[in-house]
Amino acid sequence: MKKILSLALAFALGLSVASGIALATNWKDIPVAWSPFRVKTGAADIVKWGETYKLNGMDMPGSLVYNDTTYLPIRKITEATGLQIAWNGDSDTVTVFENGMSEVQAIKRLDVNGKEWFYNVLDAGTKGYLTITHQDTQHQRAYEMISSNSYRYDEVGVMFASFEKSHSEGASKSNPWAGYNLYNITKILFNSDKNSQDGNTVYTIKTPNTGVKITDLYFLNSNEVIYTTNEYKIVKHNLATGNSQDLYVAPAVTYSSGPGFSYGHGKLYITKFENNEITFVIERDAGEKGRKDVSSWKFDINSSESSLVQLW
Repeated sequence: MKKILSLALAFALGLSVASGIALATNWKDIPVAWSPFRVKTGAADIVKWGETYKLNGMDMPGSLVYNDTTYLPIRKITEATGLQIAWNGDSDTVTVFENGMSEVQAIKRLDVNGKEWFYNVLDAGTKGYLTITHQDTQHQRAYEMISSNSYRYDEVGVMFASFEKSHSEGASKSNPWAGYNLYNITKILFNSDKNSQDGNTVYTIKTPNTGVKITDLYFLNSNEVIYTTNEYKIVKHNLATGNSQDLYVAPAVTYSSGPGFSYGHGKLYITKFENNEITFVIERDAGEKGRKDVSSWKFDINSSESSLVQLW
């Protein structure tokens, strides 16, 4: 059976699972076939043969064929595989992100047209998300952050930090970590309209090489941040000047491993940041598999060396 559907719908049904996928804005009507394909994950049917499903009160096909290519409904596929989907109709963008996250903070703000938007920060464990949902249309934007701590609200908008990409120019066998990792600081204004709602990159942070990764980030104010790295460092960084200061560097250890044995590998993570005082944990493998050296420390960021105290 042939139907005439918008190319926008065909593209929406055919999108692959990835973050921040932009749809084509130059739409036209095309002939497509409602196909009877069956889609399974493991032993369960996601889409049965000839199945339709309800979307906004309309019967939608379980699959389409156009130019010998099969297109599947991204919402049905992602939700069946335990993911969430956000559809932003203003910028024609689909975003797929993780499910089952805990809410960290939620606020409501008005845009330039007096419409209410809901801002939610979600914790996904190793990363965080900022979702922004329109009061009436339920159009939603979703942005991945370094962590659920990596945001800051002020009176005019929200700032958040995210990984942009690795730049490995010049890397070689002798220098595999050449280049740098780039992180963006983005600001979205509460009164944004549809032409500016994705915000602007206001600052960037570059790591010394691609082997250094930022694992967590906190805003001190609109110009300064504190972040941790996979090198067991806590760093204070001035976004405006680009200058960095190491507040804490864990003592070096010799990394080694073998059958049933690992020593030195682990992580540093902040457990509390309040009133300029940081509490953090260092966790490292300690010999036999399963054994770990774990210690907790705290210090004041204004006098880190002299105020460092081991808690346990």
